[in-house]
Amino acid sequence: MRSTTRPAPALFVHLNKLALGKYAEFTPADIKTKFFTAADGTHTSPAGAELNAACVGEGLRELKDQGFQGTRSNEVI
Repeated sequence: MRSTTRPAPALFVHLNKLALGKYAEFTPADIKTKFFTAADGTHTSPAGAELNAACVGEGLRELKDQGFQGTRSNEVI
């Protein structure tokens, strides 16, 4: 069967890079207590989720410089 689709270029938000840039101003102990849950040190706390969301916003704004225009709220992406 032959495919009729063509690959589309994908845009990428480097969330790890952006978050690490924010973490740079904190000590490892501060990062663990401020941005991660005490239960496992893996899942983010509410403050960690807010930091990640801010990084996603920053990354999307950077993509705008590369021609990304966003989507309408009723579109499936």
